[in-house]
Amino acid sequence: MAAAFDIVRYGPNMYFVGGELDMATVPMLEAAVEESLQRGGVILLDMSAVNFVDSMGIRGIVQLARKLRTGCFVLHGVQERVSKVFELVHLSDQPNIHVEACAADPFPASEPHAAWTPPEDLGVRLESLRARYQASGPT
Repeated sequence: MAAAFDIVRYGPNMYFVGGELDMATVPMLEAAVEESLQRGGVILLDMSAVNFVDSMGIRGIVQLARKLRTGCFVLHGVQERVSKVFELVHLSDQPNIHVEACAADPFPASEPHAAWTPPEDLGVRLESLRARYQASGPT
């Protein structure tokens, strides 16, 4: 059975996120982006495969943005059902947070950047996120 949440680092400050972002999974997101928070700059979270975010997930995103020394969070490829929640709480009005929808297939087809060593199971994990994206019906 697939996990309810996964996050795949695809570069120094780029992450593919999938599943449900809630009280149980926010600590996984925090741990995954900790190094990027310390480095600063733009942190891109491709959220194309995120199909649910609750109030604790939103709170987690806001707290991470507040911890960011310099730069911002870009929440890219947000599905319509998640985007509606973000709009209701005015998430994009928060400092350092930008919410962007995108209809394009978000998953890279090429090899990762040469200066970054991907996890050994990158292909399997990306395929899992891709399947989650397709199963949830992109909006």
